[in-house]
Amino acid sequence: MLVNDDTIKVAGRVQEILPGPVFRIELANGYRLFGHLPGRQKARAAELSVGSEVQLELSAYDLSRGRIALPAVVSG
Repeated sequence: MLVNDDTIKVAGRVQEILPGPVFRIELANGYRLFGHLPGRQKARAAELSVGSEVQLELSAYDLSRGRIALPAVVSG
């Protein structure tokens, strides 16, 4: 597995749960983006609820979507 150094790690809070499982995440600066769970972690989508704090990994090339980094999910 390759390590990608172009990722940006940020913290955010779940604002809305969308189908997929895709989540609307709001960062501390007010910026809103979409967050998704990695393939094998989709079964853990039930652990996330509105208000949950999560860690996101963003690509430097697309800041509108991020991957929710697990197991670093903190319930809010």
